[in-house]
Amino acid sequence: MEQPITFASHGCRLFGILHLPDGGTVARAVVFLHGWSGYRTGPHQMFVRAARRLEREGMAALRFDFRGRGDSEGVMEHATLATMVEDTHAAVAWLVEQTGVGHVTLLGICSGSEVAFGAATLHPAIDSLALWSAPIFAAEASVEREIKKKAFYLKEYGRKLFRAATWRKLFTGALQPRSIARVLLGRSGGENIEGAQPGQLPQGFRRQTLERFKQFRGDVLLIYGTNDPVTNEALAWYIARCREISIEPTIHLVTGANHSYYALAWEREVIERTATWLTNSKTLAR
Repeated sequence: MEQPITFASHGCRLFGILHLPDGGTVARAVVFLHGWSGYRTGPHQMFVRAARRLEREGMAALRFDFRGRGDSEGVMEHATLATMVEDTHAAVAWLVEQTGVGHVTLLGICSGSEVAFGAATLHPAIDSLALWSAPIFAAEASVEREIKKKAFYLKEYGRKLFRAATWRKLFTGALQPRSIARVLLGRSGGENIEGAQPGQLPQGFRRQTLERFKQFRGDVLLIYGTNDPVTNEALAWYIARCREISIEPTIHLVTGANHSYYALAWEREVIERTATWLTNSKTLAR
């Protein structure tokens, strides 16, 4: 069963789709976390197929849009990893309250994996992380990532030009052209910023999150494509963070795959490997 849902996060209504298996009590739920420029469907609707696959295994799944993305409320220019972590905490709290599920896996792709890492210790029900193509958490923004962000913003602003609400905001003075210009021309992110300006990480966010992760005692799955340029450095970084706290992560490399697993065979391999990990792991299959 798939049903549209909404929940609140910091004054915004966030939209999502809840997958529930037929009958019985659900022991585990998976919360899907999309990347920076994505939506609740994931790249090439990968999240949809993965959620349905896990539903057949008797797990619940929640796919939702972060603030300012998709059908959720909020201003996209104000989004950061920190706000996405807050939204994830709200999603897990809502899911546990509504379903009574006691075990939650955070599953993210690209920046969504960074969000999963950042939210790992924020709710007692979270006991595992499935990280697909995870970049190093809150690293200094690369040129490639900044280009992708700017391209996403340009696309969104172009789409909004055709909305009547945009023109109403322009004529009433509600539109903020300086804010838009700052997003398109300036850099976002960076941890050493005085104050928490819109679109910028709060000071010390990365350091505090790394300290918090040391309390995590769950299971971790790391999946990367061998043709993804972030794989070698990022995989080594996450292995090190896990081993520092005596966690031995499960690692799976998809031969030839790129960052978003665009080939059908790559996508199936990622989904099946994740489903197998969730159902066969001695600590997760409970």
